[in-house]
Amino acid sequence: MYKKFIITILGLGIVFGLWFFVVNKNKQTVDKVEIPTETSTKLEENPTNNSSEFGQAITLKLNDRAIFTDGLVVILTQIDDSRCPKNVQCVWAGEVSVVLELSGGKLLQPGEVHLGTLTTRSVSPEDYTLTLQNADEKSATIVVGYKKP
Repeated sequence: MYKKFIITILGLGIVFGLWFFVVNKNKQTVDKVEIPTETSTKLEENPTNNSSEFGQAITLKLNDRAIFTDGLVVILTQIDDSRCPKNVQCVWAGEVSVVLELSGGKLLQPGEVHLGTLTTRSVSPEDYTLTLQNADEKSATIVVGYKKP
């Protein structure tokens, strides 16, 4: 009786060992498989709006730039959408926020500004005023004003 018990245990051990070997071998094979990713080698040009006027609403998509008459360059570098998804109950409705990179013009130093659809809708770096009128996950509409000193 002990002989059958020992043979059964050894048999189960061998079966388990083979199963473990096969599973790990398959796992290693899966780990080595490279999944192709869609990458574009073509660099996208950033559209430029060369005719931007102060006080007029302009709509920018990600990485678009607007150049104003005094040489101020505004680039939309980031869009963050933290709005509550549909059919979900949230504590806060969320907002769309954007990051704009500023350079040139009458600015003493280039920098960036953060605007949001609910918080910080307007900022005034140096002699300029930037106001976020509207934004979604793909674009932002802003108005840039210039305060003549």
